[in-house]
Amino acid sequence: MPNISVIMPCLNVQEYIEKCLQSVLNQTMKDLEIIVIDAGSTDGTLDILEVYCQRDSRIRLLHSDRKSYGYQMNLGIAAAVGDYIAIVETDDYVALDMMEVLYKNIYLTNAAYIKGTGEGFFEKDGRYSKLFDVVPCRELRQKACVVCDPRQYAYLFISDNFLWNGLYRRDYLQGIHFNETPGAAFQDIGVLFQILCKAPKGIYLNKLVYHYRQDNGGASSYNSKGLNFVCIEYKALLPRLQGILPAWRKIYYQKMAGHTIDRFYFMIYGEFWAESTESIVWLQEHLREALAKKILQEADFSAQEWSELQLFLQDPHQLFAVLKRKLMQYTAEARGYLQKFCGKNIFVFGCGQLGQQLQIFLSACGVDIRGFCDNSLAKQETIVNDFKVYLLDQALMTCPQAYFIVANKLHWEDIKGQLLHHGVDAENIFTAYDKIHMDLFVLRNLLSKNKG
Repeated sequence: MPNISVIMPCLNVQEYIEKCLQSVLNQTMKDLEIIVIDAGSTDGTLDILEVYCQRDSRIRLLHSDRKSYGYQMNLGIAAAVGDYIAIVETDDYVALDMMEVLYKNIYLTNAAYIKGTGEGFFEKDGRYSKLFDVVPCRELRQKACVVCDPRQYAYLFISDNFLWNGLYRRDYLQGIHFNETPGAAFQDIGVLFQILCKAPKGIYLNKLVYHYRQDNGGASSYNSKGLNFVCIEYKALLPRLQGILPAWRKIYYQKMAGHTIDRFYFMIYGEFWAESTESIVWLQEHLREALAKKILQEADFSAQEWSELQLFLQDPHQLFAVLKRKLMQYTAEARGYLQKFCGKNIFVFGCGQLGQQLQIFLSACGVDIRGFCDNSLAKQETIVNDFKVYLLDQALMTCPQAYFIVANKLHWEDIKGQLLHHGVDAENIFTAYDKIHMDLFVLRNLLSKNKG
């Protein structure tokens, strides 16, 4: 009997399946069974899977007669025989020591699950660029390991968003059923809710175990039926609110609101999703009810979130129009700035998350980046996203007429003053924070549309 069963649902992932499979097959922990459930791929994925099945006896290939992520997952869980179950999406890939590290930290603890961290990434022309961190438990930002009773921490339903970065006790996961609706979008919402609000013990480890791809334009996140899928999942969960702690009722509605508005941010790249009318009405009804009963209150949201939620409840078409105008305004402004950068030697001043996002955006748009610039001596001569990090004096020696884009929210004015003091022309200084800062959502979508 293997220690771990790795479940890998797939459909038409020819471009990514080999990298994903190899990351699982080459794990430092060899005692695995790998259950791949294909839902009728037609792009050559099946041919690749069959070759790998012949090479490695640990792989079991199951065929699903339904294109449903939930159905595939239920098939895989029912077939699994390992003590623990891991879930790997077949357009992503995992760290080579993921299974060993997680298994060693959960073995003999009787915890229902253990999770590590992940990172979203974009890959273009063979270059890997990190976009963001996936940290499922906020305490992990200060601790190496967190052991908790998830039932007492409803906020986990907001922060712990994914199934794929952990191991689950098989006997525990087999008691939870995925909805078997068509498609592959958001069918983990209900499962995550059931796991977190019932598990007596969970473990969170500050260890990078998973690489979450963001350049797959065919991913379920981009589906125009997204609001329908969101509605289906929250409808199915509604009966489970009976007898549950008030904190979990609040977090259910809070996440429902966030998911709903999030879909509008995807919607604005096209036309209003007319097929979502019934789902919108259901979501409005239940969110209004939660507000009326004071399960949800204005204090549960940021100012922007509250404003967008109010627009959604009043007139979803108006929310769509407002967000669409913001997108068009941003796009026009960004294009104007991009034109100024073409043919110039550009340094991004600041190699933190904002600087890295900005570099990825500019590179995807064809802007030539010479490197990063940073005041930290510890970062000098390091490489970030395949670009060298320079001190300011080094950057100016390399390119005396360089242009600088300051990517620092807190100290951009001080950095601009520093650049002026070193003789950089004011017309060669731009600030990402007040002019061309791009939020993560827009970045993901732009990168997806520029793929290839």
